[in-house]
Amino acid sequence: MEQLTLLRYLQKTKWVSRREFEQMVLENVIYLNSELVTNFDQTIILWDKLEIKLPEWVYEEQVRRLPTFRPVMIAFNKPKWYTVSKEDKHNKIIYELLPKSWLNDFYYIWRLDKESHGLLLLTNDPQLVDFYENPKNRILKIYEVVVDKPIRTKDIIKMKKWVPVDEEWTLIDATRKLPQETVWKVEELWFFDIHYLHQQWKHILRILLDEWKKRHIRRLLKAFDYKVRDLKRIKVWKYELGDLKPGKYKIYKN
Repeated sequence: MEQLTLLRYLQKTKWVSRREFEQMVLENVIYLNSELVTNFDQTIILWDKLEIKLPEWVYEEQVRRLPTFRPVMIAFNKPKWYTVSKEDKHNKIIYELLPKSWLNDFYYIWRLDKESHGLLLLTNDPQLVDFYENPKNRILKIYEVVVDKPIRTKDIIKMKKWVPVDEEWTLIDATRKLPQETVWKVEELWFFDIHYLHQQWKHILRILLDEWKKRHIRRLLKAFDYKVRDLKRIKVWKYELGDLKPGKYKIYKN
């Protein structure tokens, strides 16, 4: 009998994220055929009765169709000054450059901030998003970054180790004990690898990451007193930016 995980069903029909689904399970609000769902791996089949009982409303549905689709990966060259978001009242969003149906059908993998550009992956398969963004899978990403001055070898060595950086993007003396109320504001950052590409007029770094934290590269370079002039992602795992023009995309069918 044809079946689907409840998570995937909700992702494809209600645009529920994995995090939202897990939260609903923990809050005991999902019922299948009048039985409380307590298993994250719960499956669903045709004619099952689905109920979501929230304090403000109750949703009921009898499953008449299971969504089918072929996983697709999109390599998109995100231009600068577009936000990676499905909605932003103050900025242009990437979906303005993509087919209209993609706003609902495709999810982005790892944001790029508004000032950055380059390779952004999108997919119609929420499970692929979960796989790529799971830190345990250590997906390698490569960036080319232009900074304002030559980089010191001693700094490169330090950046390849765990470096404590505070919320002001400054280095923390690891030998100094921090007040308890500020400990949570400190985050350890590092680069998997970093290479200095010598060019006559530009100071270019090729940075490899196997993790990703918010504004990771900008924060760590700022902590070592380097200003980012340009930040471009050129590769994620097997997908490369290549000669893809800004605002254009390439489709890979898995």
